[in-house]
Amino acid sequence: MTVVKPTESAEVPLSRLGLNLVRYYLGNRWALLVLGAGVLVAGIGLNWSWLVAAGIALGLPRNLHKAGLAGSGRSRFKAASGREAVFAGSCSRATLAQIAHHEHDHPVMRIEVSDIMDGAFSSENVVRFVEQHQGKAPLVCTSQPPDEMRRMQERYGVTAAATAIEQLFADAAKSLVERGLKRLVVAGGETSGAVASALGFDALEIGPEIAPGVPAVSAGQGRLALALKSGNFGGPDFFERALKVLEGTP
Repeated sequence: MTVVKPTESAEVPLSRLGLNLVRYYLGNRWALLVLGAGVLVAGIGLNWSWLVAAGIALGLPRNLHKAGLAGSGRSRFKAASGREAVFAGSCSRATLAQIAHHEHDHPVMRIEVSDIMDGAFSSENVVRFVEQHQGKAPLVCTSQPPDEMRRMQERYGVTAAATAIEQLFADAAKSLVERGLKRLVVAGGETSGAVASALGFDALEIGPEIAPGVPAVSAGQGRLALALKSGNFGGPDFFERALKVLEGTP
């Protein structure tokens, strides 16, 4: 990660990770920012989705904005127009409300965890649904009320269910990006971690704030614009708003 002045971009290259972690342990005033960035980028580099999720949970996006390191007029964040998708794996109350709001005007595919675990549903189904509804902000989710998710976890095991969900979204994201997806919004720390690791970008360029604590980011030299958030962030219209910001619309 490169710590820059407020008028410069906030890019997170792996080559600077070690130096910035040292600065953290030496008491640098950017401590939480560096720790969060270090964890996030290390997770991407090592392909450890849980570590990426930890970086998001540490509040890296929020602290980048507090430090004035994101969303400046000279940021190299690259907005993207074109194909779009929204993935949601979080079961938080906020995410469930966001899905319900989105469903009023946009196509939503709700996936049963049992279908994933029993092999009746795969990432190809997700890809097909997204491509069939391009231009309509399609959303794919495994999000369920906590009680229902607990029943699924008791039936299949917590780790097995979580791993299957994360792998589904990771595989779908990779396939869609290879097919030309330009904008992707992901809700859920673990889901975001799995997707970010699967895409394998080694740097993120931080852009404008979508909601408190959640900035837009671009990766792959503008190949893809992303919004990665843990479940409880954002208002009811977060998904619509995120896609507009990723496209460069205020």
